[in-house]
Amino acid sequence: MEIETENHPADGNALSPAEDGILKDCESVIRKGMATFIAVGEALICIRDLRLFRVSAPSFEIFCRQSFRMSQQYTNSVMACSGVVNVLGEHPEFAGRLPENEAQARPLKGMEREQLVQTWQAVLEKTGSAPVTASLVREIVRKFLPETVQTLDASHAKPVMKIRRSVKSLRRAMERVPNPKAEHALRLVNELEALLDDL
Repeated sequence: MEIETENHPADGNALSPAEDGILKDCESVIRKGMATFIAVGEALICIRDLRLFRVSAPSFEIFCRQSFRMSQQYTNSVMACSGVVNVLGEHPEFAGRLPENEAQARPLKGMEREQLVQTWQAVLEKTGSAPVTASLVREIVRKFLPETVQTLDASHAKPVMKIRRSVKSLRRAMERVPNPKAEHALRLVNELEALLDDL
């Protein structure tokens, strides 16, 4: 995306027509990105449940590996995260405050419905009007449900956190690459992020 810096209006806070167009494009990308993991999870569930893979592969796992280069662990994670958002979406008190990406939903997967709702309430209470972050969700889950979160040995925690930050930066950079091949690379980055979160 090419960013114009000229054509600014006299009012320092107003947007020029070019800036307004750029803002709308960026907002559209962000909105699509926020909904993507939910849609992908729902599509995978549909393919699995209706056995739509049966013509091209002997199993759902092989189909996902061959068709999308997605490991079984990552496929299961995406479907579970989509389910987390769907369960939370059934509660009107969470309207507009649902997990916005897979990283925020990942620590919540595998919880019973009631436990999930209580944990998400705790997350929203802790954040107030501030944005929710994946690390905050992990912190709340670790605090209230320590048995659901495996903790790393102290000698491994720092290196894993450093890798997590690097992968997060890489994901942000890949999201800005306007190349069809970047979509596959972004999927691999997301898979790596999921694996790191499961450590």
